[in-house]
Amino acid sequence: MFINIYKNSFKILIRDKSTVFWTVLFVILLAIMFKMTFSKLDEIDKFEAVPIAVNQELLKDEYFTNFLKSIEKEEYIELIDLEDKNIEELFNEKKIVAYLETEEKIIIGKGIKQINETIIKSLMDSYNQNKSMITNIFKENPTTNINELLNFETFTKDDSKKSISLTSTYFYTLIGMQALYAYIWGLRAMYMYEANLSTQGKRIAISPVSKKKSILASLLAAWSLGIITNLLCLGFISYILNIDIGNKLFEILLIILLGTLTGVSFGSFVAVSSKKSVEFKGGIGVGVTMLWSFFAGMMHSDIKILIERNIPILNKINPVALITDALYSLAINDTLIRFSVNIMYLLFVTFIFIIGTIFFVRGKKYASL
Repeated sequence: MFINIYKNSFKILIRDKSTVFWTVLFVILLAIMFKMTFSKLDEIDKFEAVPIAVNQELLKDEYFTNFLKSIEKEEYIELIDLEDKNIEELFNEKKIVAYLETEEKIIIGKGIKQINETIIKSLMDSYNQNKSMITNIFKENPTTNINELLNFETFTKDDSKKSISLTSTYFYTLIGMQALYAYIWGLRAMYMYEANLSTQGKRIAISPVSKKKSILASLLAAWSLGIITNLLCLGFISYILNIDIGNKLFEILLIILLGTLTGVSFGSFVAVSSKKSVEFKGGIGVGVTMLWSFFAGMMHSDIKILIERNIPILNKINPVALITDALYSLAINDTLIRFSVNIMYLLFVTFIFIIGTIFFVRGKKYASL
């Protein structure tokens, strides 16, 4: 009986064209718009190597040449070969922004961005300071091994965190929003089995079928549809739009399963909390979900940061923000500590919605149908 109710509920729900549109087609259209809008976002602040030329006499110094090659490898600078060209011509043609005449004397072209000038001067100041330090060490101890002085790898370790595309962060909020859009499936499912909400609910109420089993099977069907629609859109975002969502598939699947469960439980809570029409409650669901998405940074990534600084508790009870942050933590962290914290908060929010739904449904009786 439970399986039959589940199958029938699944078939009834999937025939609802408006729900399919909002949970699949709308999100796909939004994802395409995001791709078109944010495709060049990461290139706005992209750092470009500063083209410079160097006096040939300086390149005779082996250590200075190695220094230049190392920072060129890190893409701080781009060494332009002079090839007997006039320096002024190179400046006029904007092929170089600086010319190193000596280690201390740097000629900067006219109209050069201040940041480029600062980069060149900072790099040369760093070289000259290290050179001065090594010179002083040799004066005090001529037998010092210069190779040990120049081998900084022994003393340094890169503990910097991974960086991700700014575009990806907007898609994380979109994935979080769609997971909560599963509320529509939960809303529709509850309307089928509540006698005070729909005609179908009245028929089921007087039938010999267990109401608890019917509701549970219907909500399970709603959850299944939420998972399917989320995975479809996730596949579209990842494989069609080529957005990097990470490679931790098990954790991503876990957040999708829990996120859609949160959405379904939210929808069921909205459905049974009052006797308003399904259209009215659908509007409430859209409004609340969009508000959550806004606070999670969908419209502007700095919003979530501002909330974290000023009202951090809001991010802890916002399911879209929790899903977004969980996906973000998977991308930048090697450990699952931050991810696990988000999962626990999301479980708590889901539990509240489930308890609220049970409170309104439990022991409900009708004087007449």
